Amino acid sequence: MKKIIFFLFLIITNLIIAQTIVINEIMYDPDGADTGFEWIELYNNGDNVVDLNNWVLSKAGSSFETIFVFEANLIQPYSYFLIGEEFVPNTDLIETLVFQNGGTATDGIQLVSPDGLYSDTVLYDSPNSNNLPDDLDNPAINFAPDVSSGNSLARKQDGVDSNNCEIDFFECENLTPNEANLYPR
Repeated sequence: MKKIIFFLFLIITNLIIAQTIVINEIMYDPDGADTGFEWIELYNNGDNVVDLNNWVLSKAGSSFETIFVFEANLIQPYSYFLIGEEFVPNTDLIETLVFQNGGTATDGIQLVSPDGLYSDTVLYDSPNSNNLPDDLDNPAINFAPDVSSGNSLARKQDGVDSNNCEIDFFECENLTPNEANLYPR
């Protein structure tokens, strides 16, 4: 019985810690050619260090597909973690991202914990003609805006996630990779 309680404690603790990692800002449509200039910023809004080992980052156009699986990377409490392509300065991790640019239908990006019990999904643009799911609905019904080329999609409040992309995100003209987002009030 003690082993079962201990095992449940570990699962619950890991799930609570995992829920502190969110997608905080995304550059999916840089000015000019996208190749080499896309980036995504994660944020740890919790009190504990989180290891991203075996977390999965996916993108969606018609359906979600894995971009890559993380190796051991730590995100410190209340800190940013920048994943960028080869020409993005000051990245914590360099990866090829090739995000969808929006335009005619909903596109998305999703971060999933190794156990699959936690995800943070950002869907942008509409209509959701491919019936992409988010963290609450399948198919999703709330979408962040499709940003203009050169602008990012950013959380209004760093690390705050209501699971509603429409109210959590805004089009950001003043990019803030690895820094606090500047929501114009």
